[in-house]
Amino acid sequence: MLGSFTAWRDDCEIELGPAKQQAVLVALMLEMNRPVTVNAIIDGVWGEHPPGDARNGVQTYVSRLRRALAPRRKVAEPALVWSETGYVLHGDPTLSDHVAFDRLLATAERCRRDSDLAAAAAHTEAALALWRGEPFSGLAGPIIEGERRRLQERYLSALEHRAGIKIALGHHAEAVSELAPLVTAHPLQERFRTLLMLGLYHCGRQAEALLVFQDAQRRLADEIGIEPGRELRELHRRILRDEIEPPPAATTDPGGPDQEVPHPGPAAPGDGPLGAGEIGAVLELRPETLPSRNQLPGDIADFTGRTDEMDRLLADLPPKAGRPTVLIEAIDGMAGVGKTTLAIHAAHQLGSRYPDAQLYIDLHGHAAQSAPVEPMVALDRLLRAVGVPSESIPPDLDARAALWRTEIASRSALLVFDNVADADQVRPLLPGTPSCLVLITSRRRLVELEVSQTLSLDVLSPQDATALFATIVDDERIAAEPDAVEETVRLCGYLPLAIRIAAGRLRARPVWPVDRLAERLRHPSHRLEHLSAGSRSVAAALTASFQDLPPAQQRVFRLLGLHPGRDFDTYATAALAEIDSCAAEQILEALVDVHLLEQVVSERYRFHNLVRDYAATLEEPGTGEGSAALTRLFDYYRYAAWTVGRKILPDRTSRIADLPKPATPMPGLDSHHECVSWLHTERLNLLAVAREATRARWSDYTRLFSEILWWPYVTGLRCSDDAITMHFDAVEVARNNGEQAEECRLLVNLGYTLWRMRHCQQALVVLDDAVRLAHGMRDYSNAARAMHHSGLVYFRMARYRDALMGYHQCLSLSRLIGDRYLEGYALQGLGQVHERMGYVDDAFDYLHQAVAIAADTGDPYLRSCAQMRLSDTAVRVGRYEDALTYLGDAGKSLAAISSKTLFHNYLSIRIGTVYAHLEKYEPALDSFRAALARAERNNDLILKCCTHLGIGDVHRRRGHRREALAHYERALHIACASGSPYEEVLAYDAIATVNYCSAHFSVARQHWKDALAIAVGLGIPETRRIAEHVAGIDSTFSAARATRAADARSAEFRRAANLIRGEVTAAQRAAAMAMMADPKAL
Repeated sequence: MLGSFTAWRDDCEIELGPAKQQAVLVALMLEMNRPVTVNAIIDGVWGEHPPGDARNGVQTYVSRLRRALAPRRKVAEPALVWSETGYVLHGDPTLSDHVAFDRLLATAERCRRDSDLAAAAAHTEAALALWRGEPFSGLAGPIIEGERRRLQERYLSALEHRAGIKIALGHHAEAVSELAPLVTAHPLQERFRTLLMLGLYHCGRQAEALLVFQDAQRRLADEIGIEPGRELRELHRRILRDEIEPPPAATTDPGGPDQEVPHPGPAAPGDGPLGAGEIGAVLELRPETLPSRNQLPGDIADFTGRTDEMDRLLADLPPKAGRPTVLIEAIDGMAGVGKTTLAIHAAHQLGSRYPDAQLYIDLHGHAAQSAPVEPMVALDRLLRAVGVPSESIPPDLDARAALWRTEIASRSALLVFDNVADADQVRPLLPGTPSCLVLITSRRRLVELEVSQTLSLDVLSPQDATALFATIVDDERIAAEPDAVEETVRLCGYLPLAIRIAAGRLRARPVWPVDRLAERLRHPSHRLEHLSAGSRSVAAALTASFQDLPPAQQRVFRLLGLHPGRDFDTYATAALAEIDSCAAEQILEALVDVHLLEQVVSERYRFHNLVRDYAATLEEPGTGEGSAALTRLFDYYRYAAWTVGRKILPDRTSRIADLPKPATPMPGLDSHHECVSWLHTERLNLLAVAREATRARWSDYTRLFSEILWWPYVTGLRCSDDAITMHFDAVEVARNNGEQAEECRLLVNLGYTLWRMRHCQQALVVLDDAVRLAHGMRDYSNAARAMHHSGLVYFRMARYRDALMGYHQCLSLSRLIGDRYLEGYALQGLGQVHERMGYVDDAFDYLHQAVAIAADTGDPYLRSCAQMRLSDTAVRVGRYEDALTYLGDAGKSLAAISSKTLFHNYLSIRIGTVYAHLEKYEPALDSFRAALARAERNNDLILKCCTHLGIGDVHRRRGHRREALAHYERALHIACASGSPYEEVLAYDAIATVNYCSAHFSVARQHWKDALAIAVGLGIPETRRIAEHVAGIDSTFSAARATRAADARSAEFRRAANLIRGEVTAAQRAAAMAMMADPKAL
């Protein structure tokens, strides 16, 4: 069995048949003289997925084996028989070489316990002599694989014992010759240096041993800023004091030719079992005589955070006996994220579970100053580390890898392969047995490698990053400037390498405040310069990653550094690099795999902020590549945004000349939904591109992007102060260039944007400038637009008569120039104002005209808006069913607008309002709550105010006054904070109503008076009702006061009469008479 599977009878080899038949025989031989069920044979030979005729196959194979094994036997004495519980193979198990192999090693182990080194070595050599190669060569199946692994582990254990005996006999010179190149290859591994120092000392080379320590001290201080570990320092001290015991004298090689050992096996079939005392056991190597195979670098004293990651690495490791194969844990992440630190820390925590060896090798897969370690070289180092002499190491890769697997298989070993370049580099180094744990670190996701677990490290959390900073800088400075510390670690991108370097710089400058360091890190163009210390720097680590990239990926990475936005997709990348979208996607995914990019959501990519800083330094000056790439990128965004505008606002886009389509790929922007989604996703990038165009003085792009940036606000997306800045910049560019028409158009857009941002006074100033400029040029189109936007502003300010004037002027100009689109919006505005002021018939008239124009122009926004205003008007006159019909039509209009814009939000509010009037309270609450959730996400103050009013109304109608009052008070707070007088009136009115119903008349009166003070100036129909409430309460209060006064006067008269009739003085009687004569005195 120890090699190819063969059987002999009388010096003649037996033909055992095909591989599956041989596998059946193995299953029976491993249970010699014991029954084996058919199911057990099937499971052992075919595994979990046997063929349908497996049972018939077993019967066929058993029949053939029975004939092959005993053709001369009588039928009554078969070797292979059937019993009640299964097949039984009868025979002498000691005739099998694998049994003899196990017995010899077991005897060697007994000799080890008896400290008989020579006998242990002799029996070990005898066992190894039986080994002819891979057990059961050419056969497969679960039972074969399991027994093969067991035998290989035993074989490797025997090799280890044999090598350990030689090492333990004091051959220090040989150890030095092996350790010296290991120390050179792994200068930071203290265990190698400890062994080398010990070996040199025993060889009489004390000065060289001390130089090894000095070199370790210098390297550890320069490269990672720590002192040598306790074991190395203690050995250094003992060498200096000459306190080390003298070495044992070298002995002759054990297990030589004069050791005679019986050779059990096929050639000696009649031999009986070996006696327990025939041969000694392999020596169990003692720590003082055998150097430990612990090559792990020292653990990090200030290891911080990574609790979840450590839990994943340490918890729930399956028992070695239950594993089918080696356990491999792969740790990947960007440069400087702490992969090596985590792997070494985990290895120290796990070391006790793997007592035979803890080996570490740096494969330099991402070293800027050295090439990656070749697998041949790595295997040479590993084999030497486990005691294989150099002359025994094979010269070719496959043989060397096979020997390594053989050597490590019998050991319970932990292997750390650090800085792996790729799967091909590490694959030959992997053991194949479950007794080992392998920790791999790499900057690349090793997707090609079959690993048990992949752990992709992210940067530290803000809390852990601050804690790491605090382990390096003294506590007083941390406590004195917590905000500066928080900013510093944020500017370091929460990257452990950057934090360590920054904190180290601060520690070396005790007079610096933390804020001084933060100030230096605030400037992206110089940030990396301050994250460098000696040979350690963030830029150097990123350079190594960059240099590992193929040229095409380097070029794309370099050009992505020019992108001014926060993230990008394949189309923006294709435009920058002038490649197709498929190539762009492949390169982006490759950059994600090596952690030079992050993928936040599907098909969207971004830089870590320090990686962005680094990429920005890679532009090649003088080539014009950067300028050309930015031009392509701007052209892409400009054309894509223009295409989106044609779908969303065709009238607005028609005012811009057609743009040439860029040669670069474009996303699918065919449907309204795709366009709105693209605009929502790219909104911040459009702002960033516009800023960059302004900074670079590319005026054409600045003006056009100002127009583009107006569209998101029309579609209900969130505004930004950056957008206002971009509009002002665009206006300034047009003004400086003397382009009045462009300036006027941009002022109109700016006024609208200011209205959306609730800067109403500033919006009126800008729109007045636009109107004057438009009239001066007889630009009636922009004049009409400015008038319309003024109507919007005045309506928000509750200056309804001014709003009517603006809308009427817009309507007149739009009809003059034949602008149906603008005419529809003017009519819709007029209908809205008339509804608010209570002129219901006029409101219906204007709004129905607006709906008709929307149908003609195909504008879903105008149609839905006008229909929602019609529902408001219907609610005002109590036509709730009609209101629902209008809202249903509005919903159909909005179906073409798939994104959830503000129109959808206000539709939800109106539906809730109508349901509340119809006493359908649960559907009403559902609608209000949906609108409130969206309002909270978008921080839409008016929407939040209206939803709280609506929810409060539902609770009030249900009699839940406390809940109603809570929502009304929130609405009032929002209305006051946002400067919304009409909503203030509604909130005061609602609060007064709840208090009146609760008999809190004084509180109700005060809130109605507050509402009336605002409503009188607005000219709204609610004014009369609120005034009546105030007058009613005042009348009630007056009547109550009169009643109390009358009661009080009667009481005084009675008291005066009593005084007159009673025993009083003349003066008291005179005063009482005077009081009764003058009632006003009461």
